[in-house]
Amino acid sequence: MMPTAAYATNVGHDSAQGLIGTSPDECQKLSGRPDLLVRATQLKNLKGTVRFVLYGDNPKDFLKKGKRLARVEIPAKEGAMVCISLPKPGNYAIAVLHDINANGKFNLASDGGGFSNNPKIMFSRPSYDETSFAVGDAGIMLDIRMRYLSGGK
Repeated sequence: MMPTAAYATNVGHDSAQGLIGTSPDECQKLSGRPDLLVRATQLKNLKGTVRFVLYGDNPKDFLKKGKRLARVEIPAKEGAMVCISLPKPGNYAIAVLHDINANGKFNLASDGGGFSNNPKIMFSRPSYDETSFAVGDAGIMLDIRMRYLSGGK
């Protein structure tokens, strides 16, 4: 069985271009640029889609409509991964959404979310400072734990 992974290039466009392996080495070798390998863990169920959204180094752009660098959406699967080729080393943040009914909208009662650095999510969104991480020339791998208002793991 092929691992669930999507490879996104052309940061700035919404894309998932082909399947790759699931290791940081495979991710890095494909683009020659720093890459980000992100895995969503502890999904509530395997229904719907998992959406990964990448933001750059401007805290004012974090979670703002039209300010993302990349968006990749794949079928829900435990350990779902995406590899995003980054334009350069620097600071980034990732938001992940488990859209259980795949309708493209966030339903607080059923859908789940997670962020880079796995901050606790209570009744407000985490800040850019809580979620940002540095990526060097070699790239990085992150695990993001999905959280749900009810019924999550």
